[in-house]
Amino acid sequence: MRRLAILAMISTSCAGLQTTTYYLPPLPEATGDAPPTTPAVSVSVQAFRVVPAYDTTQVTFRSAPAVLQRFSYREWAADPGWLFASLAARRLERHFPAVASPDAPAAAEVLVGGTVRVLEADYRTEGRVRLRLAVEFEVRPGDEAAPRSVLAEVTADGSDLAQAVAKLGPLYAAEVDRLAATIGALAPETQASGSVK
Repeated sequence: MRRLAILAMISTSCAGLQTTTYYLPPLPEATGDAPPTTPAVSVSVQAFRVVPAYDTTQVTFRSAPAVLQRFSYREWAADPGWLFASLAARRLERHFPAVASPDAPAAAEVLVGGTVRVLEADYRTEGRVRLRLAVEFEVRPGDEAAPRSVLAEVTADGSDLAQAVAKLGPLYAAEVDRLAATIGALAPETQASGSVK
């Protein structure tokens, strides 16, 4: 019995040496290029919902066509709903003069919410990692009750997870730029109807 207790202690100690790696998709650095002109509307980005299979900070991976698993020591830097909403808010700041982030929601002429529908790594191709992200943005201008949906889907390939995550950031930023154009197209309606509380 004592021998089993000692083995359990050694196993626990060895497991404690494993370090957790945190992943944060980088947004592209600002360049001298001016973003497309957009109307001066205020935008408030709310934390996104996440479908249950991906609602965890642990990185989810597909090990078979119908099987999802989670890594024990690979995690997103924050909850995916908050993380991708915050990245969207930071990117939208390039397009609009007033953008409230999920940390500090505020009344605005346009509310942006959404749902993270897919966030998974796929290791089934030898020596490659394919990272998939699908976010359904919901844009609610003015006093409209029903949001308008904009689906963003990106796939980043890399030789390892860190490389795939590094490529994911710029691809996601491009989708947020497309979202900004959608918000801009709704601006005349928004300015006519007033701000959202």
